[in-house]
Amino acid sequence: VGDCDYVIEAVLENLETKRTLLRQLDALLPAHAIIASNTSSLPLEAMESVLPPERRARFGVNHWFNPAHLIPLVELSCFGNMSEAAFAEVEALYAGIGKQTIRVLKDVPGLVANRMQQGIAREAFSLLERGIAAPEDIDKALKFGSAFRYATTGPIAVADFGGLDIWCTVGDN
Repeated sequence: VGDCDYVIEAVLENLETKRTLLRQLDALLPAHAIIASNTSSLPLEAMESVLPPERRARFGVNHWFNPAHLIPLVELSCFGNMSEAAFAEVEALYAGIGKQTIRVLKDVPGLVANRMQQGIAREAFSLLERGIAAPEDIDKALKFGSAFRYATTGPIAVADFGGLDIWCTVGDN
């Protein structure tokens, strides 16, 4: 990695494993190189604590989704020590390979997309546990209902289309 400009680690979701690798990468990479972690569950501050201040300014979370060659989203941390210039380099890199990026403004476990996914999963398992629908019907409801719509329109825009007052009333009911 001695001549790399950008490295993203994707080792196990284990803080000590990531810290060990980050120390090794810091020692081997040129000073200008950016290091990113693919984590969505470990805090940035805990990982970057093993890096010197200069490297922290070029370190962040860049969370990809599997399968990475099909799913366009990459969540980028915008809550750490990474400089705006380094952040812009990362955004440009991802734009150049056709990825869609979002800025995650606070370090929260699961970031944005996984937190929404977990909310859906919790409700799906609750419906199943309560006997409200069969597993295949729960899956079908999402695939051909909300998920079908969300493939082209996000939840905030969907609520706005339907009328925020209506969504508030339905939610309250």
